[in-house]
Amino acid sequence: MKELLLAGLLAASVAHLNAAIIPFDLMGTAGPGLLPGNEPAVASGGTGGEIGVGIVFDDATSALTINAGWGSSQGFTDLSSLANNSHLHGPTAANFGNDGTGNFRQSAGVQFTLTRSGNAVTGGTFIAPNTFTLTAAQTTDLFNGKYYINIHTVNNGGGELRGFLIPTYTLTLTTNGNGSIAPGSGTFPSGSNVVLTATPASGYAFSGWSGAVTGTNNPISVTMTNNKAVTGNFVFSTNSVPAAIALAAQIGWFAATGVNYQVQGADVLNSNVWFDLGGRIPGNSATNYYYDPFGTNQSRFYRVMTRP
Repeated sequence: MKELLLAGLLAASVAHLNAAIIPFDLMGTAGPGLLPGNEPAVASGGTGGEIGVGIVFDDATSALTINAGWGSSQGFTDLSSLANNSHLHGPTAANFGNDGTGNFRQSAGVQFTLTRSGNAVTGGTFIAPNTFTLTAAQTTDLFNGKYYINIHTVNNGGGELRGFLIPTYTLTLTTNGNGSIAPGSGTFPSGSNVVLTATPASGYAFSGWSGAVTGTNNPISVTMTNNKAVTGNFVFSTNSVPAAIALAAQIGWFAATGVNYQVQGADVLNSNVWFDLGGRIPGNSATNYYYDPFGTNQSRFYRVMTRP
């Protein structure tokens, strides 16, 4: 996500091992992609690789692939002079290229030479073969954000465009019951703090999170160190209805198919002490009824909750 940029980025260490194919974004102090502002001191209007769709690491083979097909940018464009080299550099001395002042401008030696669509060009794409098998040490450095792509030109021999490779992870959001979660499922740079907000539908209440995060805090923050799945749980929340003083009471509600319901009662409403009445009732897309023979000379309050 572009709006997250560098905030909250953390070293990923070995957390990537739970996935087979891990995509990467290109990031830097000046923003996402290959940008001159990510270099130590370069004046250029060039850009490239805005979205790292073509950068993936195969965990099964330790193969890093950097190819064309990067979305709208399609590689790089508008260089100040002709391109003459492009490399994958690393490892830098600090994670994510951070030199202690929040910059992505640390430099390192060449690890691999990248094949482009041509040398005497001011714009082009990365083409196959740009697949490299990494050692264990190189893999660790890659996932700790210590590798970057550099495009070198005649005017800027030390590099005109730069972008650091940052692993991205998928956040999968689901709901149990009627409600929604913002911002929704998506991919986020490693270390990003994604704030989740649950919003119940009319007639429902948020009851808590399950999966990669738990608890009832809303909103809640998820730190992306690997692929994660989170479920927001919502329960049916009817207004509590007092029963008249009588020998028994009957309540009814519309029960959706595929949802289990639990009728609960409370003898004192403001005590917030609820107890189950009977067993769980499966919905049938019709109005369900529960009959409670609670006895004489009593008032009882009722609510209907959804259950797994």
